[in-house]
Amino acid sequence: MKPRVLVVDDDPGIRYTLREILESSGFAVDEAADGEAAMVCFLAAPADLVITDLRMPRLDGMGLLHRLRAQSPVPRVVVITAHGSERQAVEAMKAGATDYFRKPFEMDELLAVVRRSLESTRLALENEKLKCELSLSRSMVFVSEAMSRLALVAGRAAARDVTVLISGESGTGKERLAEAIVRGSRRRDKPFVRFNCAALSPELARGRALRSRQGRVHRGRALARGAVRRGRQRHYPTR
Repeated sequence: MKPRVLVVDDDPGIRYTLREILESSGFAVDEAADGEAAMVCFLAAPADLVITDLRMPRLDGMGLLHRLRAQSPVPRVVVITAHGSERQAVEAMKAGATDYFRKPFEMDELLAVVRRSLESTRLALENEKLKCELSLSRSMVFVSEAMSRLALVAGRAAARDVTVLISGESGTGKERLAEAIVRGSRRRDKPFVRFNCAALSPELARGRALRSRQGRVHRGRALARGAVRRGRQRHYPTR
């Protein structure tokens, strides 16, 4: 699959030139005239690399950079700067841009920056994959490519503060996977509480999950000290 590059510039001539150079070098290219249009394009077809001008109407390059940094996975961003505006490019790199090049630019310089940025993406993904496989291998033994892909998904989930639903048939290792996600998360030092809802009636399950100090549920609120409270270990008070 060709690496996808999103070119963002309010100058149609610059967009045309970049497209011609990149497509002739084997890249898939999308275009946008400003940051707002770029976000619409990126959400519809995520790019591996975004090349953006800094000065544009509606949403400028810095605004686009900040929005892209909130995406997952985060694309590499290269900024285009005019001669004498290198300070803005440096500020963009401090904010998370990978590299920059100046206008007017040489084709070789442009391609070197693009290939360097994409190579850093490849290395970062490979490093993330290895870390995720290592984390999962502490709980599970696997050699297949499918399990490697699962390890990558589990590692990405572990790095985020999100709720994870794992579904599958009995005996397929759902609990092992859940434990691996917890071990790879910032909650790794907190209790990993196993709670089997299927083995209990709804009333008993609710009572054990939200047991109060008096051994009963008190409106499902602050007195809960059941499985939920043990898992949160007082770091996340129930309201």
